[in-house]
Amino acid sequence: MGGNQQTRSYGGFVGGKSGASLGPIEPKKGEYFDRNELPARYARTPFTQAEIDAIESGGASMFA
Repeated sequence: MGGNQQTRSYGGFVGGKSGASLGPIEPKKGEYFDRNELPARYARTPFTQAEIDAIESGGASMFA
């Protein structure tokens, strides 16, 4: 193979250790992993019936 051989080693950044050995994963203060963990003021507002009708009709109900 000559002098241009590269040594490949495994165990770098990805897959080098098991997940259990990395310890628990907890978000820092003010960080959230899921939208459902956010305060209520950031919750999604439910769709109105008019919005549902517009989505289901591809927008045609807005002009009927």
